[in-house]
Amino acid sequence: MDNRNYEYKTKSNTGKTIIIAIIFGLISGLIGSYFGNSLYASRNSEDIENNKEAVVENVDKNETNESVVTEQVTTTTNVAKQNLHSVVGITTNTILRDFFNQEVEAGALGSGFIVDKSGYIVTNDHVIASAKSRGGYSGGVNYADDISVLLDDGAKLPAKVVWSDSTLDLAILKVDTDRELTPVKLGDSEKLTIGEPAIAIGNPLSIDFHGTVTAGVVSGLNRTVPVASGFDISLIQTDASINQGNSGGPLFNSKGEVIGINTLKISKGEGLGFSIPINIIKPILAQIEKNGTYEKPTLGISSVSIEYYEQVMQTKAPVDKGAYITHVYENSSAEKAGLKINDIIVKMGDVDIEDISDIQKEMYNYKIGDEVSIEYYRDGEKQETKIKLEKFEFPKEK
Repeated sequence: MDNRNYEYKTKSNTGKTIIIAIIFGLISGLIGSYFGNSLYASRNSEDIENNKEAVVENVDKNETNESVVTEQVTTTTNVAKQNLHSVVGITTNTILRDFFNQEVEAGALGSGFIVDKSGYIVTNDHVIASAKSRGGYSGGVNYADDISVLLDDGAKLPAKVVWSDSTLDLAILKVDTDRELTPVKLGDSEKLTIGEPAIAIGNPLSIDFHGTVTAGVVSGLNRTVPVASGFDISLIQTDASINQGNSGGPLFNSKGEVIGINTLKISKGEGLGFSIPINIIKPILAQIEKNGTYEKPTLGISSVSIEYYEQVMQTKAPVDKGAYITHVYENSSAEKAGLKINDIIVKMGDVDIEDISDIQKEMYNYKIGDEVSIEYYRDGEKQETKIKLEKFEFPKEK
């Protein structure tokens, strides 16, 4: 075979193949272009729709974030507008003697809030205590020489103490005025949940900062914090900023209801403020608003903690917690119910009793004439009795 002929034949067949390939390629290109454009358009359409969804989703997320921030700001603003006129400043003065026996004034500042149109105001006991008082609490009698209430409009009114209790660090004042007072609304501290909004209003550090609003959340519940009065109080923890001067002021929920009374902060850390649950003072306030005074029923006993009893007596008690009775007063509710010295009270109603402070706090949930069941230990055996609560005046020490 001639290679040249072969070469020729090859060239001739290749030419035909190329022409056919070109024609087929053009046809394929047209077809491919059609389907390619269709596929591209379809995919492009899907991408556009997906992008639209992504944009919408991002917009929704941004709107959600903005709405949360807006909602928080709006909530705080509304609570502040609703309650600024109900929050007051409380100033006190105590007359002291200096080294040269000259009179000097010791002033202090706190906060409070109006709870009744007739002029009742809630605050802390330590806010109104005399500068001479032991541990900074009044003990129910040792009040500052002068107590005044500063209203939101700048008016200064003299106030008198209607009731106070150092173990609870609470007090109720009364002002007499023709001015129209705006009381707060009281919430339910039993319904609080951790993480819900908490808004404090008060007078931190100086009266110049009257009506300062700070916002945060309820950081914890039932916090037991030892206080200078010597008693442990179950408190609400919040990260809303609380400083000196905020004591006695209100802590609000998102509805603008008072859920606590601001009382202290831990100075070693930031955002560690504490408030007394509002439900503690409700029954006391209700009786004062109705009768103008509060009469607290008592059992008529003296007692000590189990720990103290065991230390003094060098013996083991039959229980770990309780109020060990050291004295039962004549004609008291306790004597009439048959309680005796050496009995250990462990339960009052449905509440477990760890020491005498639990009894004192629990008594505020009852009024004179109520009947309550008492569980106690006598000679190592658990017993139960019912006590009709009465008002009892403890004999004065001679």
